[in-house]
Amino acid sequence: MSRFAIIVTIKLEPGSAEVFKPHILANAAAAVREEPDCHLFHVSQAEGDPDTFFFYEVYTDAADYGIAEVTTASTFRLGEVYEKFSTDLMDSERPGELDEAALEQYELLLEEQIYPFEEKAIDIYKANTDRAADGVYDEWVRRSFNRLATLMPARYAKRERSEDVVTALY
Repeated sequence: MSRFAIIVTIKLEPGSAEVFKPHILANAAAAVREEPDCHLFHVSQAEGDPDTFFFYEVYTDAADYGIAEVTTASTFRLGEVYEKFSTDLMDSERPGELDEAALEQYELLLEEQIYPFEEKAIDIYKANTDRAADGVYDEWVRRSFNRLATLMPARYAKRERSEDVVTALY
């Protein structure tokens, strides 16, 4: 059985690597554990540039697995990393010594820091859903649409409307 590798380089916002790193490591472990054709997902941090990460993923041969599915799965997982990072950052423990006004300011600053990560997750999920127009619609594209429905409900969680068909005219 032959295999192929995907190599990804990600450049983070300056200073966010230490918070990002545990999340990508958890994501890498989940990919190996949950995706039967993912044999290796290695995460490296660049020497001298802690905000740059390299991912090295090894999958079963593309002809056996389907290159489109590998691409959509990897894209979805990357969106998950950014989404989880922003959620975990927002849910993180707040300093206990802050008064009410300082805590409110802290929350606002935290939301400003989280926003680019949420936007990146949305952009990545959108990139995956754009593949549907090219005839690629698999579990990972569907899951990307589901995540977008949660993150952007006004655009992606719309209910389909229908009208009854008139079968006779009077």
